[in-house]
Amino acid sequence: KIDAARERVDLSERVPAVPGRRAWSAAERTDAHGIKWDSRLEATVYAQLLREIEPGQRLAIKQSFQLLGTGLGPNGRARRKFTPDFVIWEGPRLVRVVEAKGRESRDYGLRRDMFTAEYGVNVEEVRK
Repeated sequence: KIDAARERVDLSERVPAVPGRRAWSAAERTDAHGIKWDSRLEATVYAQLLREIEPGQRLAIKQSFQLLGTGLGPNGRARRKFTPDFVIWEGPRLVRVVEAKGRESRDYGLRRDMFTAEYGVNVEEVRK
């Protein structure tokens, strides 16, 4: 029955986008500082953080943190992770976490709160 259904439906043609339907976010990808950013806001925040960073500190972009409070999956890794836009380290110590936010995803608040509880660092949010 499945093979017969496949023969009747031509999967080679893509369905056109629904007119008037917008993307989930209005963010425009941008190139700045030799990096491709997901939004202009991220590029702006990056430039500001470069000016604020102190000697001995290092700025990391899109670094993932495992959230162990969600339990471990079958592969032994955490089921969820939190990936902030920017993280500032001073040696081995996590100093500052900054998130450029235009629009929040459904579970962003939960992941942010779990990250804060687990790592003890508040997430600074920069809004449009």
